Amino acid sequence: MKTVRRVGVVLFWICQAGLICAATIHPAEPLLPVRTYGRGMLLDAGGQRVLLVAGTPYEMGYQQGKLLAEECRDLIDKVLFFTRAAEAAGEKEFLKLGSLEDALARSGRFIDRRFYEEMKGLSDGAGIPMHDVELANIFPELFHCSGFAVFGKATHKGTLFHGRILDYMTEAGLQDYAVTTIAKPDGCHAFVTVGYAGFVGSVTAMNQKQIALGEMGGKGEGAWDGMPMSFLMRKVAEEADTLEEALEIFQKTPRTCEYFYVVSDGKSSDARGLACWPDKMLIFEPGKSCERLSEAIEDAVLMSADERYQHLARLVRADYGKIDVDEALNLMNRPVAMKSCLHRVLFSPRDGIFWVANAAAVNDGEFQACYQPWYRFDFNRLLGMIPDKSKTPAEDIVEPNDLKTMLFPTAPSHRSEQKKGDRTGVVDETIVRKMAVGSSEYQRKLLAGYKDDNSGFSYRMTEQGATDLYTICEVSFPSSFISSVDENNTIYCEYYKSKTEGRRPAVILLDIMVGSKIISRILAHGLANEGINACIMTLPYYDKRKPADVDERVFMDKGIDFFTDAVRQAVVDVRRTARWLAAQDTVNPDKIGICGTSLGGFVAALSAGIDGRFKRASFILAGGDLTEVLSTEAREVRRIKEGLAQSGIQKEQLREILSEIEPLNFSDRLRAAGILMINASDDTIVPAGCAKKLAESTAAQVEWYPTDHYGMVKYLIPVLNKVCEHFKAQSW
Repeated sequence: MKTVRRVGVVLFWICQAGLICAATIHPAEPLLPVRTYGRGMLLDAGGQRVLLVAGTPYEMGYQQGKLLAEECRDLIDKVLFFTRAAEAAGEKEFLKLGSLEDALARSGRFIDRRFYEEMKGLSDGAGIPMHDVELANIFPELFHCSGFAVFGKATHKGTLFHGRILDYMTEAGLQDYAVTTIAKPDGCHAFVTVGYAGFVGSVTAMNQKQIALGEMGGKGEGAWDGMPMSFLMRKVAEEADTLEEALEIFQKTPRTCEYFYVVSDGKSSDARGLACWPDKMLIFEPGKSCERLSEAIEDAVLMSADERYQHLARLVRADYGKIDVDEALNLMNRPVAMKSCLHRVLFSPRDGIFWVANAAAVNDGEFQACYQPWYRFDFNRLLGMIPDKSKTPAEDIVEPNDLKTMLFPTAPSHRSEQKKGDRTGVVDETIVRKMAVGSSEYQRKLLAGYKDDNSGFSYRMTEQGATDLYTICEVSFPSSFISSVDENNTIYCEYYKSKTEGRRPAVILLDIMVGSKIISRILAHGLANEGINACIMTLPYYDKRKPADVDERVFMDKGIDFFTDAVRQAVVDVRRTARWLAAQDTVNPDKIGICGTSLGGFVAALSAGIDGRFKRASFILAGGDLTEVLSTEAREVRRIKEGLAQSGIQKEQLREILSEIEPLNFSDRLRAAGILMINASDDTIVPAGCAKKLAESTAAQVEWYPTDHYGMVKYLIPVLNKVCEHFKAQSW
């Protein structure tokens, strides 16, 4: 698969070679049957999940659906949800609403019919809509790892070892659904595929004819007029008797995107590397170098990228002629494996032995596959456990009468709709949002800087796209806070309007300092999927609200007075955005909430405190005591600190300057609201002490995660779930 195109911030580390220890290998024993259905069986193999399936394509799919129903449903739901979130985030040009349907519509006609029949069986067995199964199985085409084959003179006794590293988005939790499948299809070769519940295709495979396969993704996303990569690999595993036949299938089958493969044959102790595009295919022979693979090593084919490729080549050279099982396993340690390593697999095709290391649960420390032990499997033994017929006649699988006449692929109901033009409207003086009265003379003095906004205003709303569950609109209306920058005096919002009937809760979302909207769009997608309207409000001086020649971080770069004015304007704009939401006929005006992340979290906490009317709020990676935050050693505040030093402003002076925008000065006005805070215990940008001050003063519920500010991205899934639950209609 391809290293995932970032939905949020993905951190990449390159480590030193370090110490390479002997591989920890566990036998995948005992083999304990968990469930059976037809000829299918789910095994617990020393704690590893193994699935045995056999028969017609429909029967194999049905067996998987029945034996792994919950896992298939959960994973397909997760894949579709996060693909939609990535489409909504729109970080890449090729990735937009409807990309999944487009990929299926274009590549679907190249997928062999038997794979559709297997997906239909999975759909019926697990009770999942067929279209969702199809879309989830096309998913690898949207998100484009390392591999090698060593043999002959390179290894001890000339044994062929085929290694495959899958570097992928471990934080998404795909490893929770990992399954090693042994398949015995009627009329085709039996094979093993290391993959995930709910998927029919393969990215890591070996067949009974001793052909092994692995891939790594390249570029060219959107070139979908061919057989999807995972189905192409499955086709080779089922049909190829020899290395030559495998290469011929790759050559003759219409292909998509840019992918690289390592294909090996245990019978002939030989391997090839492939570079494939829709219009051409290059074959790399062992011992020959080229521009892409500059290390010519006899009896070795190496596929990786950049420093990882160079490191892999150095390791092979260092142990050349002595590579045995342990050495071959160690070739897949860090840093050849990336920190995003989802699984590692080593095949010994001639004797049918293979070793698998899957990533652990996300919260288990160093959970990636490159830190996990290996499990040893015997392909031929597992294959021998598949019965020739169903042990229980009552569990015989009956294929639908119309299966052979079904038209595949099923016609995709394209979820991306056409834009419907502009709509204008007016929010009149009857839609008011009066600030709560201050609790002290000092607080009332601070609140005097924020006036109630009761004037009417017009707005424009333009539909940008839609899914089955919501539409996305760009909304604009004038700010009541007039700055000296004309562009900044219009408020822009990205509105995710739920298609659920009736008046729904709505949440105003405020973005991080970088202003990319990626995190906010993922949150908006999650909320809208749950029937909650979500409105991303662009902060002052960001995106369309800044002159074209101004940097996005202008917020922090023009001095403390500019910063405080910008934050004050943000608060005023939030309150006007709440009025706009209250005027919409799909919004429950009594259930308008606010949520912000990082800088947006501080502004959200301040806005909610000054407004005093929000009944639900969530602050992510935020806190109180801005003076303390701006006094840390974090690089994010370095320039504003330098400006303060040059101006001779001391800490207590700064505290007074910031008093009007300090969330703690208004936090008592939030104690009656439902507040969820999510913070990182090792955060150096928003120290834990600052988060605790805000939490204690607002009686907030705080969820702590053992990471730093940027490391929070790996907890995106649980954070998203908590935020959605917090704003659901029944929780108000």
